[in-house]
Amino acid sequence: MKYNQNKDIAVIKTTQMQLKLLVALLLLSSLAVLNAEACKPLELRTGVSALLYQHIYSFQSSLAWEASVAKPLVHNICAEAGLRLGADPVLPEAYLRFGAQHRFKLWNPEAGIELGISNRARFQHDKLLLSEMQQATDSDISPVYFAFYASPLSFCLKDKYLLCIADLQIGSHISHLGRTARIQLSLINLGVLL
Repeated sequence: MKYNQNKDIAVIKTTQMQLKLLVALLLLSSLAVLNAEACKPLELRTGVSALLYQHIYSFQSSLAWEASVAKPLVHNICAEAGLRLGADPVLPEAYLRFGAQHRFKLWNPEAGIELGISNRARFQHDKLLLSEMQQATDSDISPVYFAFYASPLSFCLKDKYLLCIADLQIGSHISHLGRTARIQLSLINLGVLL
């Protein structure tokens, strides 16, 4: 029993260190985004998203509120840093996105990659599986994830307001890539250009 507690403490400390490192990287990246080409507009976004997690023995879904800051870097390439706060249970997630977008009058589609750190990969345990088996699979989920995203229904209204519906993201956690699948659908995002 003592060996498992020590192992759990080590996993928690490692996870905390990874969270601190990724948050520091996200903050530094967001500062770089804010300083990049000062004449280009800053975008503030907020919205609601649904997340589906599929793990070897479990499935989970949750809703989250999200807020982000985005800035064009060069030509059609933009960067975005943001936070999501899951509901029931309340679990945080931070991310950094790099994407390509092109504006066609009102239509403003975007696609790219997302790197983030998430504490939302928590699964309810099935009573039919051994608890040791469930704990072993849960403990090897890295908080760092990588995903591809696409926003085909993104619009810029009156050159100032942003509306994005059904932004789709598909990815996995980096350790044991593919073992944990995450599919996120941003139901609606609203934003403003400053």
